[in-house]
Amino acid sequence: MPNNKKVESHRSPKWRSKLMRSPNTNVPSGPGLYAIGHTETHGYGLESKRVYVYIGEAGNLRKRIEQHRVAEEKNPLLQKYLLKAEGKAQCWYVVASGMSKKERLQCEADLIRIVKPKCNRKGKP
Repeated sequence: MPNNKKVESHRSPKWRSKLMRSPNTNVPSGPGLYAIGHTETHGYGLESKRVYVYIGEAGNLRKRIEQHRVAEEKNPLLQKYLLKAEGKAQCWYVVASGMSKKERLQCEADLIRIVKPKCNRKGKP
């Protein structure tokens, strides 16, 4: 019987979150995947859904997420979003140390294809 434990862990990873305006000291420096967006809420603080505007892959999560600060952002659509969403923009990330770069890039491409975040550039996974 094959061991599906590793495969299953990649299908349903535990995503952690942080506010984009706060320091990245708690973000690990290992490889992984991340998504930038915000949570829309109903009244009384009840969450309704997450809105993802950008999905990426990184060899060093802490360093890459730090590069998405408004002043350093190279993607004009994402920079505009970050300026507009100041204070509510969040970054969700998952450490993927057990995956190769090729596997991480494939996961990133799959997530972009499924989620269709508006700030990912066309033609670039």
